[in-house]
Amino acid sequence: MAILESMALGTPWLAFDVGCLKQLPGGRVVRNVEEMAAEALDLSTDRAARAELGSIGRAAVAEHYVWDAIVPQYEQLYRQLLLHR
Repeated sequence: MAILESMALGTPWLAFDVGCLKQLPGGRVVRNVEEMAAEALDLSTDRAARAELGSIGRAAVAEHYVWDAIVPQYEQLYRQLLLHR
């Protein structure tokens, strides 16, 4: 949830490679502590990269992770399940 909240706020995120984080836009996935430190330093000094990642993340949340986008996906899933009974 913290990653989605960061995306919704337009804040770039950094994380280790866990779960499905590689599939989420708006941040960077790292393999180890050294990469985490290097990426954090890079983002702290690169305003344009922060702005771009933040914008990408915010747009993804608005398109895929708000109720107006999620409810139709559930409805479609339910319809498909009912058709294949």
